[in-house]
Amino acid sequence: MKLLFYVTLVCIFEKCKGIALQDQINIIGPWLNQLGYNNLSTSFVCEELQSLVHCNNGNIILLSLESKQLNGTIPQKIGSLLSLTFLSLQNNLLSGTLPESIGNLSQLEILSLFNNQLSGTIPRSIANITQLIKLNLSWNHFSGTIPESIGNLSHLIELNLSNIQLNGTIPESIGNLSQLTTLIICCTQLYGTIPETTRNLSQLKVLFLFNNQLSGTIPRSIANISQLIELNLSYNPLSGTIPESIGHLSQLEILSLSIAHLSGTIPESIGHLLQLKELLIYGTRLSGSIPESIGTLSQLTYLSIFNNQGSGTIPESIGNLSKLIDLNLSNIQLSGTIPESIRSLSQLTYLSFSHNQLSGTIPESFGNFSQLKYLSLTSNQFSGTIPEFAISQLIYFDLSSNQLSGTIHESIVNLSQLKHLILEGNLLYGTIPESIGHLSQLMEL
Repeated sequence: MKLLFYVTLVCIFEKCKGIALQDQINIIGPWLNQLGYNNLSTSFVCEELQSLVHCNNGNIILLSLESKQLNGTIPQKIGSLLSLTFLSLQNNLLSGTLPESIGNLSQLEILSLFNNQLSGTIPRSIANITQLIKLNLSWNHFSGTIPESIGNLSHLIELNLSNIQLNGTIPESIGNLSQLTTLIICCTQLYGTIPETTRNLSQLKVLFLFNNQLSGTIPRSIANISQLIELNLSYNPLSGTIPESIGHLSQLEILSLSIAHLSGTIPESIGHLLQLKELLIYGTRLSGSIPESIGTLSQLTYLSIFNNQGSGTIPESIGNLSKLIDLNLSNIQLSGTIPESIRSLSQLTYLSFSHNQLSGTIPESFGNFSQLKYLSLTSNQFSGTIPEFAISQLIYFDLSSNQLSGTIHESIVNLSQLKHLILEGNLLYGTIPESIGHLSQLMEL
């Protein structure tokens, strides 16, 4: 019994003081061998390979072997590199599990293993690495749950657990990570609700929880995360309404709430998001009209509100969005006419009002959209003639299934880059102009 007790004490002592530098190098030796380095002496590795291995005071403190096509497994003895502060093995072909001994690396600040073939569960011992600032395990084959103990990593600034086969729920302890600025947990099999404790993440700038199986409602307390710049909750079966309090996220630049079971209307408070550049709300059960307040979003470049159960008209205020590049308001039961204010959207490259109940004539002002490449007005009730556009960048032009009349004008030849011209299902008459033969890029007519 005394001998066993003595041996245990020695092992603990050896672990505490670490191992010799040469022994540390031997642990990572197989990886260096794969890179063609057979000289594993301390002088060569620590002096000649400083971009890969950094040594200090007789210990390896940095190991950066990114994008080296490394294969094999992460050795159990990796936990003996007790002075490591930086470990990046990202973008390799490593397989097997992440050993429990990783929890011994109490000095580690950066752990990046993304884009490998690692499997098994996330070791609970990872919660022992309390100095971690950045943890990226994404794009692997990990399974199991997010350990509740992850809340112990109170210094974390970035956490990325995307594109791995996680199941279970997001632990309430996630709210303990009060220093987080980036939280990405997407493309997993996680279910349950978004924890109310996320309101504690007051430093968060990026919150991506898209493409999971998260249900329940969007927490009203999300408004407490006042530093948010990017919020993406799309591709989840979230229900309920978009909380009015979302308008408190005054720093928000990207908001995506698409492919969800959301109902109700788009809140007027959306107009308070004055820094917003991308607004994506499609594939939901939202009804009602597009709020007039959307015209205050003068920084907006992408506006996609389509495939919802909307109604109403295109707001006149849309003409204030002069920086818009991409505008998609298709299949939301819009009626009325296209407002004249749309002439101000001269930066547009993509425009779709398809599958609505819009009527009236197609504005001549569309001819001002010199950057436009995609224009679809199909399946509406537009009447009158086809305007004589000279949009030289236009590639896709679809006016099918309307009530347009008259002839196809010779000026169609000005659309020199056109590949798709779709005009069927109208009241057009006359012949197809011979000049259309000059459209050398045309693939569909």
